[in-house]
Amino acid sequence: MTTLIIDVAGRDAANQRFKQALNGQPQGEFLSFDSPAQLFQVLNARRWAVLEHVQEHGPLGLRALARAMAVDAGNLARDIKPLKTCGLVVDGPEGLRVPYDAIELRLELGHRAA
Repeated sequence: MTTLIIDVAGRDAANQRFKQALNGQPQGEFLSFDSPAQLFQVLNARRWAVLEHVQEHGPLGLRALARAMAVDAGNLARDIKPLKTCGLVVDGPEGLRVPYDAIELRLELGHRAA
């Protein structure tokens, strides 16, 4: 099962994962954003709904997906573009698909001691 982990991680955390990978420790599939604001700019509620629909119903062409979601195909194409850029949605022979079995979203909010 291929799971993508989406998180908000600073450069230090990304560098740590990179160093661990260089030492042969598997890191899995990650998509990291610098801030929650950046994450939510790319992955807003509409785009999350697209991911859910494609994940649940399998590959679909853009127009079929727009009809199934009852949205305008032009607007949907604009929402698909950043999902493709991040690799969350890819074009396949049968249409758009999510290339992961599962997507895990990790967000942490807490007080950090100085």
